[in-house]
Amino acid sequence: MAVRGTHVAVAAPGVDVMVPAPDNTYQLTTGTSVAAAHVSGVAALLIERYPSVDAATVLEVLTSSAKRLNPKGRDDQVGWGLIDPASALAELDARMAAGNQVASPVAPTAPKAAAKPAAPKPSAPKPASITSQ
Repeated sequence: MAVRGTHVAVAAPGVDVMVPAPDNTYQLTTGTSVAAAHVSGVAALLIERYPSVDAATVLEVLTSSAKRLNPKGRDDQVGWGLIDPASALAELDARMAAGNQVASPVAPTAPKAAAKPAAPKPSAPKPASITSQ
């Protein structure tokens, strides 16, 4: 039921996500609106850290730091992969420290040759694709 297509940039948790509910309770919910809120929150973290960062750089950082779900690269179901907030912050920190805050005018590139150190990650909810506009 997730959005699919060439316009998909990244995927985010969107299946069985715990959210606040009426009467001080919580419930599990599923949908692209939950995934979109997750990505918006990560984008807000990036902008909070560097208020002068532009939208193109935020998009580039989100896509280049995403955890690759398709070993062949980008696809129309999950875009560049599952959004990774910690990697996105680290990527933006590195870009800003290098003075490279301007995004390129082309589409995001494949992952960098230098691999990130492998660290065990807790299992995440199944991703739902979202779009970037």
